[in-house]
Amino acid sequence: MRSACARERVDVNGESGLQTLFTTEWPVRVHAHEIIWEVDNAITAALHLGKLPPIRDRVGSMQSTSTSPTGRGQLAAYRMVALLHQYPTISQSSCSKTFAPTMDAQEAKEKGNAAFQHENYFEALEHYAEAMQSDPTNHIYPLNRSMANLKLKRWSEAEADATAALQLSPVTVKAYFRRSVARREQAKFEGARRDIQDYMDAGGDSKCADKELVKISAAESARTNESTAGLQNMAELSLASVADLNANLPGGFTLRPVNGKGLGAFASRPFRRGDLVLTDPPLYIVENPDNGGRIHQGKVITAVKRLSAADKQVFLSLMNVYADTGRFPNPILGIHDTNAFQVGGYDSALCIVASRFNHSCSPNARYSWHAASGRLRIYALRDIAVGGELLVSYISSRRVYGSVFRERQQRLSMSHGFTCSCATCTLPKKDRLSSDQRRKELTRIWESIPYYNPGQTADRLRAIVRAVRLLDEEGYAADADDFTIDAAGICACHSDWASVEYWAMKTYETRVAEFGEDSDRAAEVRSLSSDLRRHPDAGTQRKQTFLVRL
Repeated sequence: MRSACARERVDVNGESGLQTLFTTEWPVRVHAHEIIWEVDNAITAALHLGKLPPIRDRVGSMQSTSTSPTGRGQLAAYRMVALLHQYPTISQSSCSKTFAPTMDAQEAKEKGNAAFQHENYFEALEHYAEAMQSDPTNHIYPLNRSMANLKLKRWSEAEADATAALQLSPVTVKAYFRRSVARREQAKFEGARRDIQDYMDAGGDSKCADKELVKISAAESARTNESTAGLQNMAELSLASVADLNANLPGGFTLRPVNGKGLGAFASRPFRRGDLVLTDPPLYIVENPDNGGRIHQGKVITAVKRLSAADKQVFLSLMNVYADTGRFPNPILGIHDTNAFQVGGYDSALCIVASRFNHSCSPNARYSWHAASGRLRIYALRDIAVGGELLVSYISSRRVYGSVFRERQQRLSMSHGFTCSCATCTLPKKDRLSSDQRRKELTRIWESIPYYNPGQTADRLRAIVRAVRLLDEEGYAADADDFTIDAAGICACHSDWASVEYWAMKTYETRVAEFGEDSDRAAEVRSLSSDLRRHPDAGTQRKQTFLVRL
């Protein structure tokens, strides 16, 4: 049996042309998909090496092919020839009907493999899911998706896919190995060791097994050491520590463990839009003159060293999403980068309580820095019931409401080191595609607003109304002022002061609800209506009155 560590390939060096197909003894299989898999491996390899001529049907005409010599048409044609040669008792029509679902699944798998090879793991996940839906009996598809999930550090999902592969084919050695890795990363050390034993019993490579057992022991030892030292990278605080934290909270919410996310904040009283949830003083603020470079890193380490013993212990209990990546050899830097907030210009602040609030791509709360008080504040974006988790967005404005699923995932992975599993990102595929369409349209509207002709002002205002309603449909309760402030300026150009007053008030109300009445953001638009009367572009277009409203 081949090593599970080696890259799978098909060796056709000893044969060429149709002989590759017709001299191979395909083993008897229980499932049709396994026949397809064996056939396709040989066909694809021979096509890539140029050893197969264009195939013709029985009356001599060319089979329908794609423009690529290894396209789907040629692959399907050769597949049919090989199957009919190996199983002459079946007809071509019945063969097509029997293997049609598995052919669709194979094509989806091939797309997934191509995406995987280009390190587009999110795209690979989608294609493997399509393959699993087309043919739920093939263990290769969940096995491949398990590997893509491992690459994305989606440990629980990788474990589930490996388990699904084993349920379909209990002797799949790679599934045991991949599940062991996923379980190790989740600190399920006993199960990880059991999987490695099963992997070896099924004929897996002993050297790979030995290396994995060493990693399991090291991870188990590191976890024990972290518990002793108080360093809990990617782990939850003890119940006693959580109780201590809750005892010092301002009220309105409590902290409690969230699976895979450390702690989260949960409402202990109802909140309405615009309610102040938290005012949090920073543990420290450091300058960032070189955009996270050595100067900034040195300032972070110095700031942490100056903390009291109690504050230092709380700091070390925070999440470090970079613990296993090697990006920050010093865990202090990993913890800071995971939890710090940008304040002012390029400074960064570490606010202990605010750092416990988890991310959502459709948040119900918003954080902002209040320079006058030197505090980080969080306001409710919409009504939140008792027991609801308070969720903020780690990315802002059009980078979240104007970005589709894949763009947000990549942005959060690169900037914050995690794979988002919020309610929006885990919607069923059909609903997620609808969400992506709404967010694409929001971007299109935003980009189109400056380019309307002067005679299309009413259409431009209707597009703004459409954008605000799309935000509402998407369940995104922030940033409507990105659009309403433009509406106020557009109406000012036409001296429609009643409309200016309307849109300016909508903008101000949004800023007050999301940042506070005494915030700089609200102050910027408090006198927007009168400021626009003095704007150089005011009254430069034909005077008109518009009745477009939300």
